Amino acid sequence: MRATVAAVVLGALAGGCFVESRRDYADFYESCQSTSDCRSGADACFVVAWADGRDGRMCSVYCGSDADCPHRGSCFELAGDPSGESICYGRCTSDLDCDSGFTCADATTVDGTVVDAICLPL
Repeated sequence: MRATVAAVVLGALAGGCFVESRRDYADFYESCQSTSDCRSGADACFVVAWADGRDGRMCSVYCGSDADCPHRGSCFELAGDPSGESICYGRCTSDLDCDSGFTCADATTVDGTVVDAICLPL
């Protein structure tokens, strides 16, 4: 049974040069404004939109399973994403495990069973 997250990946961004991190490039599962902000190896800067209308951006990669995710991340398809693609998210047990501007949220199956906790951009 696949798990989903109550947010939608709107797509990948291109262009720009903004990075919130003190490093030159954002690592996986960190804030970004465009794909050029992400470290080599990231597929894109993904826009993650919440059901309540807010969204955030993060560097990540497409995945087919958790094994495809860097830094022991989790692979999830987002509820409502028309592409059906899955991307990787950093795991967490509380907001303290997530970077600034992210929150630790439950990842659930379609029936509402919590299967993991992942960091999502606010």
